[in-house]
Parts: sequence; C-alpha cells; structure tokens
Amino acid sequence: MDSKSKAALKTHNFIYEEAVCDKEKRISMVFADSSEFVGHIGASIASLQNGVVSQRRYLGTDSQSTVYAAELSGIEMALAKTKEEQA
Repeated sequence: MDSKSKAALKTHNFIYEEAVCDKEKRISMVFADSSEFVGHIGASIASLQNGVVSQRRYLGTDSQSTVYAAELSGIEMALAKTKEEQA
C-alpha cells in the first residue's frame, strides 16, 4: 500500500472511530456509491448512525440511465437519510 493510501486509510479510521464511539455528538456518517455492472446502473448508501443500515436503488440499464445520475441519486439518498437521522 502506498503512502497516500495509508494516509487515507488512517484518516478514514479516525473519522469512523469518532463517529461510532462518540454517541453524544450524534455525528452522522453516510457513505454513498454508484456503479455500472454488466449494463445495469445502481446507487447505494450505508449509514453508521444506529448500526449499519443500507439502501439500494436500481436506475435501469445503461441505455436508460448513467453512472452520473446514479451518483446524484446516491447523494440524494444520503441527504434524506441524514435528515431522517437528525429528526
């Protein structure tokens, strides 16, 4: 693993520990991702606020949608999940 990857992993682990271990601050951590696989487009999120919760969304085939639309869909799901957790 190169030094940039090690630094990124160290930062990720620090943020994760802060979010998961410090419940008093009510830090919300939501990961979003999108992908295209064998001509199908999708998005997903994972939330770590109250255990691991995930959601997935299928956007159709690559002739119906794009990975860019899936990225926006993932961001939309992450924002909605964060708003839900804040309530």
